Amino acid sequence: MRETIKKFLLRKIPFYSKYYDIDLDKNFHTFRTQKKSYFRKDLSKLSFNELCILFKTDKATLYEEVIYDTKLKKYVRSLVTGHGYSQYYSRVDKKKIKNLVEIGSFEGASGLVFSAYFRKAKIYCLDLTFKNNKLKYKNSIKVQIDQKNKDDLKRFITKNKLKNKIDLVSEDGAHFNEHIINSFEVLFPNLRKGGYYFIEDVILTRNKKVYELFKGKKYKNVADIEIVKSNLNKTTQSGAPQNYLIIVKKRI
Repeated sequence: MRETIKKFLLRKIPFYSKYYDIDLDKNFHTFRTQKKSYFRKDLSKLSFNELCILFKTDKATLYEEVIYDTKLKKYVRSLVTGHGYSQYYSRVDKKKIKNLVEIGSFEGASGLVFSAYFRKAKIYCLDLTFKNNKLKYKNSIKVQIDQKNKDDLKRFITKNKLKNKIDLVSEDGAHFNEHIINSFEVLFPNLRKGGYYFIEDVILTRNKKVYELFKGKKYKNVADIEIVKSNLNKTTQSGAPQNYLIIVKKRI
């Protein structure tokens, strides 16, 4: 009954955009009075950061969000400081990306960015559930999986014939040490030489083990590792700890 009411309201009352499907495969989208917007050419010209802003993901330097203001007791539009990871994803040669694995798809915002930016790639979106994910794109493949489970990850590699064929991994999942390390130990060996592995939102109070693992010597002989500060910290968002991005590039 609740779902029926929700669907009815979504058809009749405009809500926040994340509640609606968006199909990147269409040749045009409709807007006011059924006018047609032929968006695809202009979409292909946008930078990675511009796409992050458009689709409202915190990989952007800044993005818009609708939030409930507890003081005003109403919903308001806010501009929110993002992590700024987009500048590092932009370094990747998009022409070389054929297989991209996204860990932690959530509502599909980053999946939309990946699908629009890496247009010739297959985008494997991994998550526990896709209940709130509204991404529609012919080259995006939604895979329901627990990233902590190594056996499930190995089966995913085998089923999709990805052995040594992954070009880019974006780790933005559970953010727990065990989950991050288990995923890395299965996926990194299947990353092609020259491929990238991004680990987002590393916080020292929560992910010291991960931070120290990549600061150490274990992977120094097989990868070039860079640890950079996110734009997100207590000076840009009240109460936010310093976040880090770990970039692992497999050596050729």
